[in-house]
Amino acid sequence: MSRNCFYFPIYYILEIATWACNIGVKRGYTLQSKLIFQVIGFIYALLSLVALALGIGDLLFLESHHEWRAFIITGSVGLFVGGSLVLGLNQSFKQSIPPHVSLLITTMSWFSLCFLAAFPFYLSTETLSFVDSCFEAFSSLTTTGATILPVLERISPTIILWRSVLQWLGGVGIILAVISTLPALQLGAGQLMRSEFSDRSEKILPRFSQIAAAILFWYAGVTIVCYLLFLVCEVNNFSALNHALTVISTGGLSPHTDSFQALNNIGAEMVGVLFMLMGGLPIILQIKVWRGNFKPLFTDEQVRTFFKTLFIATAVIALRLSYTLGWLEGLRHSLFTVTSLLTTAGFDTVDFASFDAPSKVICVALCIIGGGTGSTAGGLKIFRLIVILKACALHLKKIIIPKGVFFPTYNKRPLSEDVISLVFAFTSIYVLCYLSLSFLLGLCGVDLSLAFATSLAMLSNVGPGIHALIGPSSDYSHFTPAVKYLLMLAMVIGRLEFLTFFALFWRIKK
Repeated sequence: MSRNCFYFPIYYILEIATWACNIGVKRGYTLQSKLIFQVIGFIYALLSLVALALGIGDLLFLESHHEWRAFIITGSVGLFVGGSLVLGLNQSFKQSIPPHVSLLITTMSWFSLCFLAAFPFYLSTETLSFVDSCFEAFSSLTTTGATILPVLERISPTIILWRSVLQWLGGVGIILAVISTLPALQLGAGQLMRSEFSDRSEKILPRFSQIAAAILFWYAGVTIVCYLLFLVCEVNNFSALNHALTVISTGGLSPHTDSFQALNNIGAEMVGVLFMLMGGLPIILQIKVWRGNFKPLFTDEQVRTFFKTLFIATAVIALRLSYTLGWLEGLRHSLFTVTSLLTTAGFDTVDFASFDAPSKVICVALCIIGGGTGSTAGGLKIFRLIVILKACALHLKKIIIPKGVFFPTYNKRPLSEDVISLVFAFTSIYVLCYLSLSFLLGLCGVDLSLAFATSLAMLSNVGPGIHALIGPSSDYSHFTPAVKYLLMLAMVIGRLEFLTFFALFWRIKK
């Protein structure tokens, strides 16, 4: 019997999904279509191996919880599906990957991975519904950090670790692992990396696959250092491991219901602040520093603006909190909260949803601004904010001095019209998505203020929102299934930074 018999049903299921995105298998696109399915199979196999490892660990080392069946079943099925696609569609690809194919690979990979990641939740002893299982998986992989689990201390340690591992994998984008390891993608790595990674700075290594490998090496190394520092701060081994995985990915999921409040450890909080900042700054810039070039750390406009925003917001919120907590406690909680929201991590040491009105306004602004481009953070991003402000200033100058010649610059280099147009296009789509999602949530019966807060938390991948019903002291379990599916879509759109997702559905007339 031909091995094609094993992957035949899976192949055509994915063919239908491709056709639905208007990029189906047509004459001349057969090799590209096979490449898409091969990449998805490779990623499936990779995630399935992680699930199998957790299942075996649960079986061998845990006595009170036995979730090994859920992970063994998920890992076995996922490995079979992934292996079938990789081996059955073993196709060398000698051309550069077209933009529409790289967009489709990225988008389909995220959606298919999220659904695979949901099955350990669904098959576990926690008796979660399918929609709740999917919500938890989507939130974990997109590093959003929203949860439907009210009391985490009752949940199996293996399920908790699965959430943290998913956030770690989703932090720099699992596509980067494929770029650096799958030989078929070497010629198209640049285009695929651009669809997944928002940093547009100059290349630090000759090939994009080498850049992807350097990012992954940096990511793993920093995670290990973070874990060791948590141990130094006397955080227990399990909590240190989970927090190390979710802090550097700015994911926000904690093994404790009360997040960092449960630790009540100022040393651990400062470690969290340090590594959230590292996750929220451009990774390429940090690799330059690691290679001995410290100049960008002090001269890059994005970094300077990031820390100015951090300092001003921390000072203002610390002042507001000092009236009730005192200066030292106010500064402590303000620094942690501002860092968490600016990097869109979503951890907490106090319930920021209960802040006074001025502090809430600042928190909302931080969620919108987000971290640096090419980081694990979400939001609008500091770079785009700088470009928008400079473009607006330029137009104001032209109004005042019509005959003047002005050129906007970034890091002392001129900004091209293409970059400015792209930034304004991104910002426009961000605002339209925010308003549209809020409108749809309102139609589903969600209170208007809650709808706006939820939309911001999902599209910026923050997780906990600036509202009592979705804040750090609450969860998302009270929403209806229809609302949860909308929020899942919003998480992925925010994680893919809007343009990657919507470009799939834009037909270009020749």
